Amino acid sequence: MKTFKSKVDVWIVLLMNLSLFLPCIMLINDKSWVGFAIVAVTALSSFYILFSFRYYISDTHLVIKISFFTIANIEIHKIKTIEETNTIISAPAASLDRLYIYYNKYDFAIISPADKADFINTLLSINPDIEVIYKNK
Repeated sequence: MKTFKSKVDVWIVLLMNLSLFLPCIMLINDKSWVGFAIVAVTALSSFYILFSFRYYISDTHLVIKISFFTIANIEIHKIKTIEETNTIISAPAASLDRLYIYYNKYDFAIISPADKADFINTLLSINPDIEVIYKNK
């Protein structure tokens, strides 16, 4: 089984930091330690989730996980198309440099593997019938 981490965009990390920075300052200023603890735990949980996106490729399946939760378990021989995208649709992806994975008749998943080329080549080595659509090529 081969593991691929999600690409993480710096701007997402900065946005998360900035969105939690002001409430933390206000809570510290008010000496509201319980509120600060709640925001801090929320922030740590968010960062853990953001950096825990993983995509696993076995001989037969693509498994998409967030932390220990399995989001999708896709049979590789059912994958029809992989298409590059920058969609903002909610997905188990920490970057807008994404891939649509179309499988079955109407199903799809959106992911953002850090090494897209290796990810695509690994899937193609298992199912060479997958059509790959590059955005700028």
